[in-house]
Amino acid sequence: MSYSLLFTTQAVLGITMVSFWRTYRIKSLLHPGMFFCGLWLFATTSCLVLSLFPETGSVVDEEMIDELNSFVLFTGLFFLVVKNWGKETILRNESVWHLENYAGVFKIISVAVLILGIVNFFIRGAGFNILEARLAMVEQSSALFYGEQDQSFLLTLVGGAVSFNAILCVMAGFELGRDSWKIHKIFLFLPLLAGFLGSLSVGGRMEAYRVITYYFLGYAIAGTSLKEKVHIKRLLLAGLLFFCIFSLFSFWIYRQRSMGRPEDSSWNRYAVLAPAVSIIDYFGSTYVGYQYRRNDFVTPEPDYGRKSFAGILFASVPFSALFLGRDASIGHLLELEQYTQKEMFLELTARNAPFYSSISPMYMLLYDDFGYFGTLAVCFLLVVLTHYIYLCWFRSPHRLLLSIYFLLVSFCFWSNSFFDPFTTSAMWKVLLTAIIGLEIARICLRRDPGTLPSKEPGQSLAGGGNDS
Repeated sequence: MSYSLLFTTQAVLGITMVSFWRTYRIKSLLHPGMFFCGLWLFATTSCLVLSLFPETGSVVDEEMIDELNSFVLFTGLFFLVVKNWGKETILRNESVWHLENYAGVFKIISVAVLILGIVNFFIRGAGFNILEARLAMVEQSSALFYGEQDQSFLLTLVGGAVSFNAILCVMAGFELGRDSWKIHKIFLFLPLLAGFLGSLSVGGRMEAYRVITYYFLGYAIAGTSLKEKVHIKRLLLAGLLFFCIFSLFSFWIYRQRSMGRPEDSSWNRYAVLAPAVSIIDYFGSTYVGYQYRRNDFVTPEPDYGRKSFAGILFASVPFSALFLGRDASIGHLLELEQYTQKEMFLELTARNAPFYSSISPMYMLLYDDFGYFGTLAVCFLLVVLTHYIYLCWFRSPHRLLLSIYFLLVSFCFWSNSFFDPFTTSAMWKVLLTAIIGLEIARICLRRDPGTLPSKEPGQSLAGGGNDS
């Protein structure tokens, strides 16, 4: 393992973050690239700590670690390269998103999602034994995938309703920063509670991590129109609070999962690591997953996006199965074999592959599809697209919930970059469906009594008065 490469990667990530902050100040917190750099600073630091304790088995292929660090380094450089594109437009305009008319629908849907989240918790037979919940999730997923068990209508309904939680978290984070709804503050934390229940249901931490990042995005949008000192103070307090909550939750999850392991196989026996063991394990596990999956899962032939962009290629046209008798999608038209993350997980589970449940970063499937230089090219294009979406957000005010869609998708992609690519699943489609559903619900409710007068930022808006 090249420590010089690791430190260079950390330096590039740090320089990119500082450069964004010096250029855009508070507005930089809304850029997905800023979050990506902060996320991978945690991950690379965790990798460094793990490498100092080789007997834990976390370092098995140093060449793969260097390869992953090089991908992260170049991605950080790409964000630095595109940083000044549209600089004048971004600095001149404010981030304006009007959600004053959504208080009523937020209250109703957030309560409904929490109730259904509780139902989901009990349907899955989950409890506070995380190890049992994790094993039950694997067993149930296997039975559904291999046709040994049918998905119940109630579980399908619950899963669909819980998918609303992502956009609810963004709305709640935004409202925590703006305070324009005449509703009790407790409603703003219901999506957070629903997300943590979702994590408990499957014995993992991923859903808890995601809801916190969604809250961060909403708060970042609201904060660009606040005074900088006020926003920084609030953000630091909120960030510290959420970090402590996630750290404690993550530590509890880790301890629960570790109960079935021999004591000498767990690297958290080192007292010096005890306070940070769960965070190091969570962010460092992406390196563990990459090392193993690059060697036991990646195929020698390129798949040109079949795996990393499966969620887009195999997204079926609505009602196509009803009228055509089968799903119509780009992948099916090209007669490609469909890839799913669940298929990979169950395949690794069946052959008892080492660390089969470890997360692996988006770069693993991108490499599987495009090779090394192809991965760099795809990452550069994705960085350019991300910055363009960020730039477009500042070009005009936004009065619809739907306006956040592309920014939310790009934020999800980069904040989930140490998991499989966001585009492997149909989550982008689920988010769109949830947002449209909330828009329809708002229209049906019509007059929203829980509204205060709109708060307009003081600065003028360039780019015209077109609402998006």
